[in-house]
Amino acid sequence: MEFDYKKIKETISKLSESSDFEKIYAHVKWSRANSGCGKQETFHKRIKELKSELVEACEAFESGNKAHFAEELGDVLWDLMFLFVLCEEEGTSAEKIVNDRIAKQVRRCPHAYEPRDVSFPEELKIWKARKKLEKQGKLTGYGFEIKD
Repeated sequence: MEFDYKKIKETISKLSESSDFEKIYAHVKWSRANSGCGKQETFHKRIKELKSELVEACEAFESGNKAHFAEELGDVLWDLMFLFVLCEEEGTSAEKIVNDRIAKQVRRCPHAYEPRDVSFPEELKIWKARKKLEKQGKLTGYGFEIKD
């Protein structure tokens, strides 16, 4: 089968005009829309593949082979980004997922955003206490206000 490498290069160039994570996200979305395999992906398949790639990444890390670990980490990232694309198709935007996770990080580790020098044991204590408040519904958003 012949390929039009000029068109391929043009597409890659267009999809690669942003940050590294936006770039891979654009490539995953492209694959989803234009690849027969990509069009058939499901949450179940991608989660199964993500688990498999995580195992491979862990094995590569444990072996000490940094190049192989980096390659496997790329595979993990691909599968994770694919899950973001599938979530968007189901109505949950990548922006919401990212913003909610950032808010969670700020809620649980506000000292890191001041920044304030906190020992590891103190940080763990703060994290546990704030997570407990969060689970009780008393800490939401960025956690600037604690509900009674």
